[in-house]
Amino acid sequence: AVALASPAAWATTTINQANAPTGTHLQSGTPSCQVNGYTITCSSYDLAGVGSTNAVANLSATYSGSVICTNPGGNIAPGQTQNPTIDTSSGQLVSKNGRLAVPMLRSASQATIMNALMQNTRCPNGKWTKSVQETSIAIVGYTYTLTFAGFSGAYITITD
Repeated sequence: AVALASPAAWATTTINQANAPTGTHLQSGTPSCQVNGYTITCSSYDLAGVGSTNAVANLSATYSGSVICTNPGGNIAPGQTQNPTIDTSSGQLVSKNGRLAVPMLRSASQATIMNALMQNTRCPNGKWTKSVQETSIAIVGYTYTLTFAGFSGAYITITD
């Protein structure tokens, strides 16, 4: 396994040749992920030497945020911190002529993040309303992987 510094501030990229077909190498682009606000964007790139082996790219991001409950009279209950993990996948990537085009992968939208934060929040009863304190939303961390079919682990892993 080879660990590389990623362009993102603290992200670490690991390439494990044992988890890829013999001869797999980067053809173009650079596997990397960038964070902008609530959004994580992992770059597209092309691999060669993969034979007829397919793969899947996954991005798993964990967020933190506070959700408050407000009763019909406007009183607010103390905030509840939630830490949902939201997964995004490329689906199956099909190799062609020994090459694999890996598309850009982007984390969930702000609306999806807010829904995930509210999903596990419990208010005293159904008359109370939930709302996310938007300024409290933060990315706790993420893991991006590219895994070839038939291999037990990831070929590329980017973590932050």
